[in-house]
Amino acid sequence: MERNGVESSNNFHIAMFPFFLIGHMIPFLHLSNELAIRGHRISFLMPKKARIQLQHLNLHPDLITFCPITVPHIEGLYEGIEFASEVSTTLIHLVYVAVDQNCKQIQEILKASVLDQKIDMIFYYFVHWVPEFTWKLGVGIKSIYYNTTAAAVHAFSIVPARNYSPSLTGTIIKEQLRDLPSGYQSQHVVLLPGCEIHSIDIEGHLYDYLTAQHKRPMLLIGLVYGLEDSNKNSPPLEDMWANWLGGFEEAGSVVFCAFESQLILDKDQFQELVLGFELTGLPFFVVLKRPAAYATIKEALPDRFEERVKGRGVVFWGWV
Repeated sequence: MERNGVESSNNFHIAMFPFFLIGHMIPFLHLSNELAIRGHRISFLMPKKARIQLQHLNLHPDLITFCPITVPHIEGLYEGIEFASEVSTTLIHLVYVAVDQNCKQIQEILKASVLDQKIDMIFYYFVHWVPEFTWKLGVGIKSIYYNTTAAAVHAFSIVPARNYSPSLTGTIIKEQLRDLPSGYQSQHVVLLPGCEIHSIDIEGHLYDYLTAQHKRPMLLIGLVYGLEDSNKNSPPLEDMWANWLGGFEEAGSVVFCAFESQLILDKDQFQELVLGFELTGLPFFVVLKRPAAYATIKEALPDRFEERVKGRGVVFWGWV
């Protein structure tokens, strides 16, 4: 394989196994593109429906192969559910069950890949059985836990210092999370407009803390999206949003807010948030899930809200 005209013999075969959320799969694919630039071959494991949403982001289809997997049906979920974002928070644990029940299928795929061309490493998230399985294969596959969220999330909640009791069986009592874990250091971070700040500048102290807690080497990848021009393969911006954004002459003048797809606010929280954006007086675009008791976003909005923010504010649910 060549990079910049130079033949390389140090190319790897890498498996990617993200959690069943598009928001987690996209960072894995951005990283895959960067690794492919360097000549590495990628086998990307994903639910079947994810291919449609991700294929335009695959900038190196000659090196990045999508490997569709069948998500088993779990009692309590509708047929065809593949993503955590397709269910309410009360059913999210059943998606975790589906991931675990994928164990044998994933193992067979990895075994077949090893026979075809040895896998050198696997990047995974959340799936606890990956390291043990790859170790048992006995062919030297390295397991790399690729965290797609801020270090603060893991440093605060998922560290040995928490010393959770096995009797919790997956249910963490809220009171236990009110106190900081041993050795955790809080820090105020101020971002200045126009400054470029690397992750080590923002979360360096948490990087040190996590390294000490897990006694494993950690790498901060930093920004991988946008290092290569992806516009050529990206679909055009939807006309309705392109026209709406085009109505604001000054670049960077619209405030954008999006919460993760698993988060569902109750009515009071939802209305307080959107009213806060209204009070800013600025143009805004907010992406939220509707409160559980409402059939649509529109029904959950405060009285006359759309009338007051017409032309400068949007509250939307969906992929934009």
